[in-house]
Amino acid sequence: MISIVIPTYNRFDIIQETLDNIMHLQSVAAFEIIVVNDGNPLPFEIKHSDVSIYKNPKRGAASARNFGASKAKYEVLFFIDDDMWITKESIDSLQSLYENHFFQRSCVVLNWEYPADLQEKMKSEKIGRYLLSANYHTLEGRAKINVDHRQLLFKVTSIGSGSFAISKNVFNEIGGYNENITFQGEDIELSQALNRLGISIFLYTPVTCLHNQKDRLDLNGLLDRERRGYESQFKNNRTSAKINKIKLLVFICLMPLEHIIEWLFQKVPNTPTFDRLNFRLTGILTSIVYYKAWWQSKP
Repeated sequence: MISIVIPTYNRFDIIQETLDNIMHLQSVAAFEIIVVNDGNPLPFEIKHSDVSIYKNPKRGAASARNFGASKAKYEVLFFIDDDMWITKESIDSLQSLYENHFFQRSCVVLNWEYPADLQEKMKSEKIGRYLLSANYHTLEGRAKINVDHRQLLFKVTSIGSGSFAISKNVFNEIGGYNENITFQGEDIELSQALNRLGISIFLYTPVTCLHNQKDRLDLNGLLDRERRGYESQFKNNRTSAKINKIKLLVFICLMPLEHIIEWLFQKVPNTPTFDRLNFRLTGILTSIVYYKAWWQSKP
């Protein structure tokens, strides 16, 4: 008995592919799909009895997830991003955990990685090779956690909202997501609330979802997402930043050169021979975005 909640914002091709993926699943578990649209009207219709599409009455992924949860008819809330491809095994596993009363005082994150064809495509792009080198194409790499895959349920301290399941009762008990956070960082606060109440968070290791982030693999897309994410995070929780004072001084000096560094990145040839330089330039640009967002969030 699972309610799949998907917030989406102007990613029409992506959400359509995600819905096509879900509706072809043949799971033994009963599930519904709740899409909460946070952007322009969807340019297509979904005629399926298990799919409900709502317009978010507020703004932001946090409020969209809360609104979707309020419409859910089943006990288990399964939050996924609009580019997350889940599997029959993921639905069946959540159903099994529910039947074994796992969700009474626990919640679970499902592992994910980029699809194999997307990883192959990334090898031909400067940003793609940078993300692969940083292990950004897996949940474990992005979250910087070392998972013991011998454990069925590996305990962690935080959730990632891209593939996260929790009981409706526990979700309501902690008050849902903080709707003041409009873009990114809401999962940090939710994790803190879960930890305060003694709700255990686990990574379920046997199942891996596919993260179809194919539209966010260029420099502008990466920097824009990083910028909006950090601005949202620091606006609501400035103390969550990890600030090195020496690096802060360095990047304050580099901020006026941001566009020149971007221009230089575009001019460097797209060959593995120049990857070290391209990786260094990309790292500088993402660090400038980080420190600028923190600096501008000062009250």
